[in-house]
Amino acid sequence: MNESNRENLLLKEIETLKAEIKLLKELANDVLASQVQKVEYHWLSIDDLVKYLPNSISKATVYGWVSQDVIPHHKIGKKLTFLKSEIDSWVLNNGEIRNNRKTFS
Repeated sequence: MNESNRENLLLKEIETLKAEIKLLKELANDVLASQVQKVEYHWLSIDDLVKYLPNSISKATVYGWVSQDVIPHHKIGKKLTFLKSEIDSWVLNNGEIRNNRKTFS
């Protein structure tokens, strides 16, 4: 095989590899996009939260925790809501995790 044939063969192989890399990037982007779409948030009202928490916690206790910024919570307008995943983390960590509260008007 002469030098010119080797160069042509290498160029073809490089082009094939580039096409395969492009395809892999597209597949990876599709997988990432499908995973992002699967993320769902489970929101709890205060009534749902008192039923969900262990040890029969009262609404008054939860409101106290909210006013002291002890429990992760969010306000959407005037409505107080709780993200289940944040509550789970908070409970599992003995109430020591506090994510920043977000308020939406």
